[in-house]
Amino acid sequence: MRSSLLVLGGGPFALPLLTWAREAGLEATLVDPETRAAARRAAHAFERIPADDAPAHAALARRLHARALERGGRLAGVVATEERALALLPAVSEAVPGCLARRSVLEHLATPERARARLRERGFAVTEAAAETLAVHAFFRDGGFVPCGLARRTTLAGGDLLCLAPGELTPAAARMALVTVERAARALGLEQGLLEARLVPEESGFALAGLAPTFTDLLGAAQVARLAYGKSPLQAWLAHLAGVGGPFDEPSTTPRGAAGWLAVAAPPRGVFAGIDHVTRARALGLADLWVDEPGRTLGPTGERARPLAYLWAAADDLGTVETRLRAARATLSVRVAEVQRVA
Repeated sequence: MRSSLLVLGGGPFALPLLTWAREAGLEATLVDPETRAAARRAAHAFERIPADDAPAHAALARRLHARALERGGRLAGVVATEERALALLPAVSEAVPGCLARRSVLEHLATPERARARLRERGFAVTEAAAETLAVHAFFRDGGFVPCGLARRTTLAGGDLLCLAPGELTPAAARMALVTVERAARALGLEQGLLEARLVPEESGFALAGLAPTFTDLLGAAQVARLAYGKSPLQAWLAHLAGVGGPFDEPSTTPRGAAGWLAVAAPPRGVFAGIDHVTRARALGLADLWVDEPGRTLGPTGERARPLAYLWAAADDLGTVETRLRAARATLSVRVAEVQRVA
């Protein structure tokens, strides 16, 4: 039996996901609007489909499921590696019932605003995004809630974003956070697949800033979680989909150390021309870094929200991780060119 996995979005952080899917025995098909998708080489098959063409994604899911059934398998799972792909999940769910949560559930989770509105209707405390949030990763296995670690996210001066794992909560606070996330997911009918939540601490507990049916922080769920816990929750989830069983589909919940990432925010205008001193930054204890390709137009007409670069590091303690990331960021110099206007 060989089941299939459908991966929506082939950015640079999708590479470990596709590698682990292959190791688990899943046949992964990657879909991306760009033929030069960074993770394409790690997939069994690649399909180029526009990011807003939900019917085409649904048709592909039906074909993959039919092909897998012929081999005694199925379309075991679907994962969106980018937030923009969340809008595709309802159509895919309707095309292949059972590969995802129900369409109506996914429609309510298509954007953070809709998710918060639905949670508010269900009586949960909700809040807008804050300067500091707690990120929770989990997945559902045969109806059971499987927590996969917590991380603290902080917006720094200048717009850079820092994420550190583990989340430095007391056992009681960590339990309260996980209970809040599980109750919220079940209240919305999300009891299958991946789950990522953003929480904001309050005096009486936690308010929900977001709930997504995927791991939108793929870098944190893959590289950083592996460095901090010794295993990525994606590895455990993929083992579950493949039916490997045993200890393979159990995520590690005891930290082996500390890890984190830092996202370099894009300036409000101009054209991204590159980042200098990358080699010097690597020498400051980074595990690795990724820099976007130059040429992006920044500001209202471009993709302002997407970071220009990510740095990640690991150490024995969170203080050392944060020091390394901040020092490496201070070394980097972002180059921005003026937008050329046509007379």
